[in-house]
Amino acid sequence: NVTIFCATHDYKILEVSDRIIWIRDGKIEKVENRNYIHKN
Repeated sequence: NVTIFCATHDYKILEVSDRIIWIRDGKIEKVENRNYIHKN
């Protein structure tokens, strides 16, 4: 098992991510599962 944190504005990274953490002004705004994002 490996955990990698990646900060990017490139949406192509979603293809290899399991979980997306949205941060605004240094605070966590929301946490989403990749499958949820691909459906929307």
